[in-house]
Order: sequence, then structure tokens, then C-alpha cells
Amino acid sequence: MPKHDKHSDVSTALLINPLPTSARMNLLLDEAFCARVGIKPKMQFPLGGKLAVDAGSLHNALRAATAGRTRASLTLKDGQRVNIKLGMEQDGRATFILKKKGYAFVNADLLSAEASARTRALQRVLHERPVSSEDESKWQAILAANALTDREYDNLMTTLSNTPEALNAELLKPQALSTESLMPDSPEYYDRLLAKLDTSSSLETFIQNELAAARASLLHRNRSIALRRMAYSALWQPLVPFELLAPLVVADVTALLAAEDPFSLLFGFELCRPDWLPIQRLSTWAHLSLRSFSASPMPASDAASCSPRVPS
Repeated sequence: MPKHDKHSDVSTALLINPLPTSARMNLLLDEAFCARVGIKPKMQFPLGGKLAVDAGSLHNALRAATAGRTRASLTLKDGQRVNIKLGMEQDGRATFILKKKGYAFVNADLLSAEASARTRALQRVLHERPVSSEDESKWQAILAANALTDREYDNLMTTLSNTPEALNAELLKPQALSTESLMPDSPEYYDRLLAKLDTSSSLETFIQNELAAARASLLHRNRSIALRRMAYSALWQPLVPFELLAPLVVADVTALLAAEDPFSLLFGFELCRPDWLPIQRLSTWAHLSLRSFSASPMPASDAASCSPRVPS
């Protein structure tokens, strides 16, 4: 291990700090990398404004909540320790009050010491935010064997955050949108939206091999989310896996209407090509789609521009 001194700290900071957030976090969560450069990261979790807490003390508080305890302590970023009142909800959320303000952390039951509780929690979060079948098996084995360490918990939450569903939830929050917030910089995000590149050397072979296999796996595990992810990327007809989706029924396709976004609607219409689905399915989709459009009031300016002109 290299000698730890102020110069190595500065050198490491100059190396890591300019990196995108996802790349920086991946390095700081990599035990081998941290040991090689001689650093021991101290993670802090922001709670809004200037308030932040030591991540380790936060994890311990969440563990205490999952165990049914009602009191714990947190270490603030300045080192001050404060006592908090805990609560635990049936849906896996842990709550606490700090400085007269309430906070809630979803999926805290992933930190439970009870194997049955944390494996149920994992099943829930993987249904909401699916990952690859390989990653799914890896995390199932880890949580079945032991309670999560701080580093494992951070790695799991990072994995779940790099999914299209997590991005969608993040974009629903009040914020000033930017290119950075709309375009994730994590390669893992795009692996889960599409598929991880393996040996293919062209787009055509990627579609036939890695993409086809990943889509088939996800469609088997979570049909509704598989269709939504396909819709996000099906902007070119060769990207629509007609043969894979042949067993779909009307209910599967019409569920895309709930998304109310142009990608899902266009994808739905593409699936209802007359040469692929029976005309009955096509007419059902068209009827429901038009009904969904008519349910939304049209602005007066748009209505005027769409009004038919009477020949003079």
C-alpha cells in the first residue's frame, strides 16, 4: 500500500474530482482501488441545505429502524452527534426526525439483519427497477448469505439508480433540467436501457445477439417494464423485436397508454402493424389511443390551427 500523506491526498483528489459523478462514485466504492491509492473515503449524505450526515451513521440508524428500535444517533458532517427518533413503515421506508424536520428513506429494509426481510425487499426493488439477470442473481446470493455492509449497500443503491425507472423518478422531482440531468453519464444506465456490448462488432449483430438476449430475459422477468424500455429505444423499425413480442395480447400493448409519452404511443402503433397483429388488435389500440388523446383538453391556439377551413 502506498505511503499515505498530504501529497497523495492532493494527487488522488486531482485524479478523481474532475470525473463524472458516476465514475467518481464507482472508484470510491472500489475497495481494491482505494487500497491501491491509500485512501479511506468518508461518505456524507446530504439532507438538504447545508445539512449533511456521515453515511455510516445514517446506515446504522436505518438498520436500527428495521430492527424496531425507536431511537438512534447520527453524526453530522462537522462531527457533532445528535439523537433522532426513528420509525418504520410497512412498505420498507424508515423515517426519522432531525432538527424538527422529518425524513423518509425508501427501501431501508434492504439493510435488515433478518434474511427474510431483506430478501423480500430485494425482490420488491428488483421488480420496480430490474437489472440484468446476472446482477440479479449476484445480489440475491449476497443478501441471502449476510446482511449488507455499508459498501455493499452503497453499491446496490448505485446499481438501482442507474436504471431508466430511477431516471424517470428523478426527473419527476422539482428541479432545473439540464443536459446532465436528462442524459445520464453512467455506462451501466445504457446497459440496462439496451444491453451490454459483448463481442458484436456491428449494430446489426448487436441487435441480433446482445440486445435480443437481454430483451428476452427482461420480458420473461418483467413484461411491463420490458415493453417500456423497448419503447424508449424503438425509434427505428429494426429495433422492434416483432418475433419476440408475437405472444403479446391487447392488454399488454394497451398498458403503454398509461405512460402518456410519444415513445410508448409510437411503439404501440408500430406493434399494431396490420401485417403483424390481427386487425382486431389494431383497431382496439387505435380506438383506445384516440380516446386517450381526446381526453386531454387542447389549447385554444392549437384547436384553431386544427380547425378545417371552409372553401370560399
